[in-house]
Amino acid sequence: MSSYYMLNKEPLGLNVPGRMFKILTLFAITALLGFLFFNQKSVASNFDSSDKSTSPVYSVVCSTSQTAVEEQRIPAPVLLDSSDPTFAFTFAVRRNIDKLLSGKITGSNIKPFGSIYEQFKVAHALKLASCENPKGMSTVLMNMMCYLYDEEKFLGENNNIASTWWSNSACNFRNALPSHRDVEKNMPFGVNHIAVIRNPFSRFVSAYLNKCVVEVNQGIHGGCYNCSTAEEPNCIIENVYERLTTENIDKKMNRKTPYYYETYHFAPQTWVCQMKEIYKSTAFIRYADFGSGKREMYSNIVSTLRAFNVPTRNVDYIEKSFESQHKTWHATRSMDERDKLIDNILSNRTLYDMLMDIYKHDFDIFEFSPPSFKDRTTRSAVKKV
Repeated sequence: MSSYYMLNKEPLGLNVPGRMFKILTLFAITALLGFLFFNQKSVASNFDSSDKSTSPVYSVVCSTSQTAVEEQRIPAPVLLDSSDPTFAFTFAVRRNIDKLLSGKITGSNIKPFGSIYEQFKVAHALKLASCENPKGMSTVLMNMMCYLYDEEKFLGENNNIASTWWSNSACNFRNALPSHRDVEKNMPFGVNHIAVIRNPFSRFVSAYLNKCVVEVNQGIHGGCYNCSTAEEPNCIIENVYERLTTENIDKKMNRKTPYYYETYHFAPQTWVCQMKEIYKSTAFIRYADFGSGKREMYSNIVSTLRAFNVPTRNVDYIEKSFESQHKTWHATRSMDERDKLIDNILSNRTLYDMLMDIYKHDFDIFEFSPPSFKDRTTRSAVKKV
């Protein structure tokens, strides 16, 4: 008698159908338990309990019928159409950053990429993140992302995409993330970025007048770099240049860094949002102040949102908000102060050269034309004639 018979109390080969039934049943139960466990883990991974289960992100997902499975199906990053004129600027920027990283663009004392400022506003359910670029329409983008993050609260508190100031935002930084790594961690299935890029010289002028004139006069802070006369740009530009070339260039500046508030508003746009880490998944929008350029900018934002699969209803609301757009309360208003500042910079060779060096990579990467230096004596002679 075989050992098998001694152990199992029945001859080998008997009751085969019964044994097969038991084996198949056990296999089916194991497979079912495995499926249920994997499915539960997959859904749980989409909604981090420490961040989303109790936050408006989850309510946004539910209100727009976005389930965890559907969120995974939203493509990110989206492969934009290089033949679409809407994205011509985006692909030009990406090519130029590739050139810069390969060493084909050089010639500045300022390093091309720094770590001075990162903040993103996100809409998790839509796999969308906007890079907050100081003086690059950041207030409007903040409101747009708040609307996409928590539509119900945004509309319930009468927020406005064009004009709501950050202190009155319905989101109150609940959809803000401090680094691109946090964005990737919170949206592990991929993310589409959007960034508005401004002419570097125009951006400097706007930041100067807002931070070093308007806010100083309103007593919001004590001054820019403790310069004695905010109306004169010499002290401020020299401080910006010195800090970007010598201070903390090999480590990330933070709020404890002296004069951090001023510096991050004046830093090159290649320094914000760890640009070299996100540029391949970013749609870049060229900023325009007025006229047809501004209408084109809004149109490109709307087209980009559609390409990123933002629901039509939400995009239509944003588009209508843009049509009624007016300047935010802190936008530069005094043309006299603006003209005076521009005249001082463009007629002072030292200031002009420092400013052009600070923003050389911005001009090269984002393909903006720098202003021409204008000799004050030459212009005076022309006026006399």
